[in-house]
Amino acid sequence: HSFSVWENGKKVVYNTTPELYQAFKMLNPEGANMFTKLLSYPAKWLRAGATLGPEFILRNPVRDMISATIYSKHGFIPVVDTLKGLGLYLQKGNTYWEYMRSGAAQANLVSLDRNYLSGQMRDLLQRPSVKKMVTTNPIEILRGLSEATEMATRLAEFHNVRKGYTGIGNRLFSKKRNPGSIQEAALESRDVTLDFSRIGSHTKSLNKTIAFFNAAIQGTDKMFREWKANPLDMTVKTAMWITLPSVLLWELNKDDPRYQELPQWQKDIFWIIPTKDTLIKIPKPFELGILFGTVPERMLQWDYDKKRKQKGAGFKGLAGSVLDSMAPSFLPTALVPAIEAMTNHSIFMGRDIVPQSQQNTIPELQYGPYTSAVGRKIGETFGVSPRKIDNTIHGYGGSLAELGLTLTDGVAGLDETRPAKRWTEQPGIRGFTATPYSNSESVQEVYDAYDRQLKLFNAGRELHRRMDGFDPREFEQMKNAVKAFQNINQAKKAVMKSDLSSDAKRKRLDEIQMSQVRIARRALGKESIK
Repeated sequence: HSFSVWENGKKVVYNTTPELYQAFKMLNPEGANMFTKLLSYPAKWLRAGATLGPEFILRNPVRDMISATIYSKHGFIPVVDTLKGLGLYLQKGNTYWEYMRSGAAQANLVSLDRNYLSGQMRDLLQRPSVKKMVTTNPIEILRGLSEATEMATRLAEFHNVRKGYTGIGNRLFSKKRNPGSIQEAALESRDVTLDFSRIGSHTKSLNKTIAFFNAAIQGTDKMFREWKANPLDMTVKTAMWITLPSVLLWELNKDDPRYQELPQWQKDIFWIIPTKDTLIKIPKPFELGILFGTVPERMLQWDYDKKRKQKGAGFKGLAGSVLDSMAPSFLPTALVPAIEAMTNHSIFMGRDIVPQSQQNTIPELQYGPYTSAVGRKIGETFGVSPRKIDNTIHGYGGSLAELGLTLTDGVAGLDETRPAKRWTEQPGIRGFTATPYSNSESVQEVYDAYDRQLKLFNAGRELHRRMDGFDPREFEQMKNAVKAFQNINQAKKAVMKSDLSSDAKRKRLDEIQMSQVRIARRALGKESIK
């Protein structure tokens, strides 16, 4: 490949390798029609907001660590190597600069940002032996943190190849080494999780308007490539690092109502570790975690519910979870929040944005205890739902936008009047914790069941016949439960408007929420909570 530059008024042509050519090509903005450019901005905002938020910065290395343990051919050790890679990044010694000069860093998701990539290239070409100056730009600080946590896994694998480890057995029990070249180390480090610069021309076009289109493609492609090349090794590693912990944790959680009441989407994409006061969430790898972790969990739960003759989620939504983990969305990022607002349905969470208890109230009053000050103000000004405003802001800005809303809530003084938050619900920490019963799955199941039975009831009355699937007994149970929910929601509103302290409001709302969960479980025929 060749490229040209102007030197002292003369055009000079250079020949280079395809990899380096691609890296330089990424520095140049590409042409696009006006419509594509407009659609590309929300995708850029979401990519930045998702990758620069504290939850991503802290969770991403955990997810990468597990993926690398399965995909690595050079004995990657979880936690140990992640910390080692982070140390190599902070030291910025010979290994770091070898890694940077090799082009391996362009596999990072954060490095696909052209402005950031340009800064990296200047560092390499101008003063590669000197550490970057400390910046006070908060976005650059977040980019640096995101880069550090993402690069830690790759740097560790780069170091493992250069050290000559040929597998976990060789690394732990043998002194025989086969050091790899810088080029070999670069290729292995790029491919130890996902190489985000691996992209085709058609995918590149779609990735402009769909935030994580290429990431979804590469994740599935990587899984199938590895399984085809190393079926036995992949089977053993996946069973050990995905299926086994999933089964053990399900066994630990199966009779814990705190776990059972978590929204299903959380149980699908996280491992849940119960503690006395909270539930710890560990992110599963996307494709491997759903296929070989979530699917076995759902099978075990379905069988357990069947034996106890209790209603449960079963396999509802599982096909969608598998599809979402393995195939990209073809819906432009710009349209997703707008469609969700119009349909009042969160695509990611699979539930209503505005709960049924508030759908009959005027839009500007459709908010909860933790709806943002910005959402409430916009809702009050324009007569729209504050819950939908918050959802739209999150849909375009990710967890970074959520952090911004948290900061503006503090400035607006909302934290002083609304129910107090636990320390586990603070930014960053909340990415690893779940508040028990706050978004009860049983409450949502009651609303869904009532909505389904009500539609069948109305259709039967219209057609003068009993509709298939209509159950009069279930209809009455769900209707009575929903009526009780209406009274409970009135009690919640009264607490929120009261002069109680923030701590007292939180305690009272928790008590009311628990009563709602108990009613829901009773209506569904589930075991009661003590």
